[in-house]
Amino acid sequence: MREKITKEQAIDDLRKLFNTTSFEDRKYGRSFNDEGNFFIDRKECGFYSVLQKLMEYFSDKVITDGICRVETTSIRWTMFRIKTKDD
Repeated sequence: MREKITKEQAIDDLRKLFNTTSFEDRKYGRSFNDEGNFFIDRKECGFYSVLQKLMEYFSDKVITDGICRVETTSIRWTMFRIKTKDD
């Protein structure tokens, strides 16, 4: 049975897992987050590593009031978002 977590719990856990700074404290070459939007610098963690960490994290958890969605990738960032199902 998968553990049910809130959107806020997932955001908190993923901030720690990816060692992100806040949007206000962002620095060049560092991953950061802005509320539920995560920008993972590919120098710190490549695209497939991000996917693997997300799959491992969510293997035994489900967000009761939201979803995790990989939005896009670029040369510099892997971006994913924790959002409510209605967004």
